[in-house]
This record gives sequence, C-alpha cells and structure tokens, in this order.
Amino acid sequence: MSRLTEMEPETRVVVTQINGGADLTGHPTDRGLIQGSELDFHGAGAVHTHVGARCAKTIKSKRRLWEFHPPLICRILGLAFDEREEGKIFNKLGLEHNKRLSVASARHGTLVHACVEPNRVSRYLDKTLESMFEPYRRMVQGLGQEDISRLIEERGELKDVPLPALIWLAIRHQHQEIDRIEARVFSTIHVMEHRALRLYDDLSRMLPDGKPENAAGELKATLRLCEELQKRCQRSEQRREQLKAEMEAIKQDKSSLALALAEQRQLSGRLGNDLEKLGGESALAQIESLKEEIELLTGEIVTLNEELLKREQIHSVVNESNEGLAGSKASIEDKPLAIGRIEGEQDITQSPALNGKSVAFVGGLEGLLPHYRQTVEHLGGIFLAHSGKYAQGKQEIEKLVDKADVVFCPVDINSHHACRHCKRICKLTGKPCYFLRSASLSMFRRELIEFARGLN
Repeated sequence: MSRLTEMEPETRVVVTQINGGADLTGHPTDRGLIQGSELDFHGAGAVHTHVGARCAKTIKSKRRLWEFHPPLICRILGLAFDEREEGKIFNKLGLEHNKRLSVASARHGTLVHACVEPNRVSRYLDKTLESMFEPYRRMVQGLGQEDISRLIEERGELKDVPLPALIWLAIRHQHQEIDRIEARVFSTIHVMEHRALRLYDDLSRMLPDGKPENAAGELKATLRLCEELQKRCQRSEQRREQLKAEMEAIKQDKSSLALALAEQRQLSGRLGNDLEKLGGESALAQIESLKEEIELLTGEIVTLNEELLKREQIHSVVNESNEGLAGSKASIEDKPLAIGRIEGEQDITQSPALNGKSVAFVGGLEGLLPHYRQTVEHLGGIFLAHSGKYAQGKQEIEKLVDKADVVFCPVDINSHHACRHCKRICKLTGKPCYFLRSASLSMFRRELIEFARGLN
C-alpha cells in the first residue's frame, strides 16, 4: 500500500512499500522502502516508485500507462518492442541512455523509468500502445478484465492475440479489483518468465550458434518452407492423378488397338488364303494380264459400238424409205444376228430361251448396258442391272438379287466387296451366281446361253 508523508512544508515525497518489502508476486526485495523517483531492478520482481503516481485513487474509465504498476509497465514494454523498435523510439524522441549498461538493457530501463510518471515519453508510448493493441479489442469484446486475466493464465483461447495485448486489455480500464487483477496478471507473467528463461537456457546450449533469439526466425522460415512443400506436394498429387487418368486412357487405347490389330491380322489371313486360292503370287501376274486384256476388249467394244451405230443408221434409212414401221421392227430383230456375226459367235436366235427369267448383272461397263439388256431380252428374259459400287449400293444389291433368278458378276469391272457380297447373298437365297472373267459382251452372252440351256 502507498502512504503520503510530508517531509517538509514545501516538499511532498511519495514513499512506496509493497507488502512490507515484497513485489507483486510476494517475492522479497532488497529494500522494502524506496524513496524519491529512483528505479531499482531486482530480477523478475522489479520495484518502481515515482512521485505522485498513487497519492490518491481516482475513479477513471481508462487508465493511462503511468498509472499501471511499474513491474507491469516493464513487461508490457519488453514484450511490445524489440531492441530495434526501442532504438527507433530513442531516435524519434531524442533520448539518451546509461552508457555503463548494455545498449538493450539501458534503453529498456530508460523507457520504463520514464513511463512511471506523465511526461512526453510516457504519453507517446501510451498513445503508441493504444493504437497497437486497439485491433485486438474487438477479439475480446464481451469479456471482462478478470476473464482476460484468466485467458493469460490458460492461453488455450485467442491464440491470435499477442500476450502484451492481453495484459494491456486486462488492466487498461479502471476496476474495483484492479490491484488484485494486476497482481494475478503479474504472477502469471512471472511464472512464464521462469519458463522462458529455462527454455532460453536450453536453446542456448542446444543450438549450433547459441542464439535462441534466432530460433523464432528460423522456425518461421521452416514453417514457410513446409507450407511451400505442402503446396508442391498437393500439386504433385494432382499431377499424379492426371497421369493415372492418362495411363488409364492409354491402356484403353492400347486395348482398342490390340483388337483392331487382331482384326487386321484375321483379315490379312483371309486375304492371304484368298490369294493362295487364286494362285498366289502368280495371280498378281494374271490380274495384270487380265487388265491388259480388259483394255484391249474395251477398245474392241468401242469399235464395235461405232460399227453398230453405223449399221443402225443404215438400217433406219432403208426401213424408212421402203418398209415403214414394220420394216424398222424387223431391222431391230436382225441386230442380234449382226452382233453375232461381228463377234464371230453363233446366231443368238438359235440359242435356247430364258422363258421369262430375271437376269441380274452386277457391275460391267456402262457403255455396254444397252447391249447386255438387248441380249437378255432377245433370249426371252428380264434384265436387271446394278453399277457394282458396293459402298453406295449394298442394300440395292440385296434387293436386286432377291428379284433375280440368276446373277452375273464380272470380276474385272467390279469391287472385291461387291463380288463377295453377291456371292454371300446368292448362297443365302439359293440363286445361281456366275462370276465372269471379263465384262465383255461375248463372255456374258456365252455364260447366259449356257444358263438357258440348263433350263431347257
């Protein structure tokens, strides 16, 4: 408790005695009675006195820095400002420190000594601390000063609020139990100091450089490195999942390619077998020779067509002048005789009749289609034709074969797929199918006459 003693009529000096020579925690001090404005440090239980600091209790809503117990002023300043920040304060305020002490200790002691009474330094620091800790006031909104002192002891909640801010908020405002709250806060801080000193001593002996103050910076750097590594790990995990998905897609593509390759091998085998049936490599030479023969026959067909056109013109002129319409019909019926004579074959009028059978012709030369039709109709049949283009007329081939009684398919002027499709459809429907070596008119007529003879 504080008491006021008048030494002289003109002089008033405050003499402070804490618990009969003890600090706020009950630790005994070297001097129980301290006079004047002197400042003594005795470890964690430092005792500070000042003139007129506590001559009378005045109820205020907000307490100023110099109204705090001096040991708590010491802790707040020590926790709020590091050595570099204290140096900036000294430079800003133009202060000097005791040259006999270390720079850090002298600066800290000078600031604490200045803050035990209202002056330029204490007002500046009070305003600075108020601005520094104001953002944390909203985080403890609704909590009383005793609740905040309990949080200082437990430190289980509000870990984002710094310790000096909690001390400041616990004792900043006036309270009817402010002395007890300050003593409770100081006792808690005092125990923390013991723990911190033990930790500092352990770190000093454990760390390679023996400087525990660098451990916090290294720990922060390590935490940042861990966060960066964690981000990289997440990116690597995402990349790994992408690679897994790509691998699955590649496996599926590989399976599809394997199936396609197996199908191609089977097709190659079938084509090889077909080639062997046709004569192997010699079949290629035969095909080339057949192509040459086709070219020759094509030229022959062109020549024959020109001769036929000339004869038709001659017949038409004769028939129009002499016999009229009847003579023209007779001349048309004589055309097969001319065709037979031109190609050196027997007269088609002497051939057996088709008796109304439908004859399908798949492929062939478009220029010979009228002659194909004329040959079939003169034998008493019905002519059906298809171009032989498999990709564009697969269903048309099926319909044609279904209507026909016999199918003729030249292999030289036709696609391989069309020939195979005709063969398959004829086999399914039981229709006879003749594969002609060439699309020449003579070849078709010989095979057609042989089919007609089989009917008779």
